[in-house]
Amino acid sequence: MIYTVTLNPSLDIIYTSDKFEEAGYTISNSTHRYAGGKGVNISRMLHNLGIPSYATGFIGGYPGSFIKHWFEENKEDHFFIEVEDSSRINTRLRTDDKQFTLVGVNPSIPNEKLEALLFFLSRIQEGDVVVMGGSIPNNIDDDIYTRIAEICNANKAEFVIDVPAERLLDLAKYRPLLIKPNIEDLAKMFGLEKINTESDIIKYGKKSIEAGAKNVIVSVGAEGSYLFTDKGEAYRSYGVEGKEINSFNSRPAMIAGFLSIYMRKQDIIESYKMAAAAGSATAFVEDLADIELTKEVHEKTVVEEIEL
Repeated sequence: MIYTVTLNPSLDIIYTSDKFEEAGYTISNSTHRYAGGKGVNISRMLHNLGIPSYATGFIGGYPGSFIKHWFEENKEDHFFIEVEDSSRINTRLRTDDKQFTLVGVNPSIPNEKLEALLFFLSRIQEGDVVVMGGSIPNNIDDDIYTRIAEICNANKAEFVIDVPAERLLDLAKYRPLLIKPNIEDLAKMFGLEKINTESDIIKYGKKSIEAGAKNVIVSVGAEGSYLFTDKGEAYRSYGVEGKEINSFNSRPAMIAGFLSIYMRKQDIIESYKMAAAAGSATAFVEDLADIELTKEVHEKTVVEEIEL
């Protein structure tokens, strides 16, 4: 089973408009509301790909009810722990050439609720994969992801991490199945201002493997992504041509695409190809790509090995 852990889920509201008026009113053309947060989006994309998952995390208030309703409506397993504070609401305004995001206030999580989550995760076992993603709510210590990684190691379960770049290197020593930084995150991981060249992407991708990660996917936007494995291999996938509508959810879509194959075949290269396809397909739609579009993009996706 795949378990997704979203400590800080959100209700994401997206407004589209022809242009943003800095003074006065901006009139929207459309409004969209989605259950959000890294792990939640991974579960939603897995659902689109026909793969079950078990979602958990903290929810509260109307935004929390909105998130829970999606899982109940789609008959997806969940164990959301309700808290007094409301889950955050993230608001995005998108025009043809710009995107503005206002992130809502994080809730506070009582310690007994945190312990309830950790107790729930103690059920995982060998063959399971736990996906940890996103920001940490107020008053939870930064070591929470380390504690979950230790549970995974103790129970012989795999885990995937998609957390702020500053935490990735420290967590890599616990041998995650996959980490998924973008090129900016990769630079932050190693204290660099910027990574400009392919040779540097390869250099620091390999260093991420040396730090302990079993597989590393580094995305480089519309230009595609790179895969590095603990077998000393490196691969490149180029972006599939199409009109980008919204790349905001491409990252969780890639992780879901990877796991959709890995859970059935444990084939890293095929998992990577599906990850690349799911990420590209999702950039072409408003929310998350469906299975038909993902398969269509998958047929056009090329993965090439890089000679190191």
